[in-house]
Amino acid sequence: TDTIVASAGAGGTISPSGRVVVNCRGNQTFTISPDSCYHIADVLVDGVSQGAITSYPFTNVQANHTISAAFAASTDTIVASAGAGGTISPSGNVVVNCGSDRTFSITSFSVNTFSVTATATGRGGVTKNPDQAAYAYGSTVQLTPGPELGWAFTGWSGDTTTTGTQLELFMIRNWAVAAAFADTMPPVVKVTYPVGGENLSIGGPVNLTWTATDNEVVAQVDLFLSRAGAGGPYDSLAAVPNSGTYAWTATGPATSNAIFKVVARDSASNSAFALSDSAFTILDATGVDGYLPSEFALSSVSPNPVHGDCRVVFTVPRTASVRVSILDVLGREVAVLADGERSPGRHEVAWSATARVQPGLYFVRMKAAGHTFVRRIVMIR
Repeated sequence: TDTIVASAGAGGTISPSGRVVVNCRGNQTFTISPDSCYHIADVLVDGVSQGAITSYPFTNVQANHTISAAFAASTDTIVASAGAGGTISPSGNVVVNCGSDRTFSITSFSVNTFSVTATATGRGGVTKNPDQAAYAYGSTVQLTPGPELGWAFTGWSGDTTTTGTQLELFMIRNWAVAAAFADTMPPVVKVTYPVGGENLSIGGPVNLTWTATDNEVVAQVDLFLSRAGAGGPYDSLAAVPNSGTYAWTATGPATSNAIFKVVARDSASNSAFALSDSAFTILDATGVDGYLPSEFALSSVSPNPVHGDCRVVFTVPRTASVRVSILDVLGREVAVLADGERSPGRHEVAWSATARVQPGLYFVRMKAAGHTFVRRIVMIR
């Protein structure tokens, strides 16, 4: 065995201490701890300084050793200063032994007054209680935010980190604070056309109209259409400025359960929407739920591009002679699909392209009662 002699000076301890027997090639760790208001000054191992360490391990011990810890009293610093109009003694950086007392003498100061500058961002104001131009040192001032109608208080900024609504200032300095207010009122929206019961024709012009107002300004209006009633789903028509009107060309498919929806948004992202009062109808040449066509029309060619066969749909509002034919790019008829009198309603004819028809651009032409309609189609192989 070998012996390690461990000792500590005043102001702390070393553990274990005294004569510590260690088996040859064994290990032993010592812990150094200062008392309150002391710090480790140095640790000597076999007379050699190890610095202000808190522990030291002996490993593979094969000889006798010594370890000793020295401690020193700790001190703290009090920085004392005085503004204009008085003194403090002592002043500057005053060193005080840890755990001891220190008294400072302060001369009287003149009574100062301070100001409170309270501003606002957004629509609202700040009430001061008491409302004075100047406040005596040590007094308090209560600040209360007051938002305008449609606005809400969101927080304070400036010389404060207070997160609550009420702000109390202790008057030992001049204060500058600002109350922030945010717009919380959504726009007011109303659909004025179509409001319900109207019959619109696919391909026909429609002036969609609405009114939208806001306590500030309506920044954008989004227009939507449902073909399945007020419950939607809704398809987007356009995002437009708040002009109150939008020129739309009615599109298919036809429905008797259409609803127009207007969503208005202000610059603070508040939004509101309005719907048609009831459903309106969008008609195409085929009619919807028993409605007869309202006009001559060459409605659709499907599929397009054409690969082999296609279907051509046209409508006749009254009995008339109708000729439907296929033209090439030179205006020559390459096929006649219908030629003769047709009764009111929806009609469908088929075209089976033959091998003699080359791929390329063609036109479907319908002539009826002085009207001519043309649809472009593309033939592919």
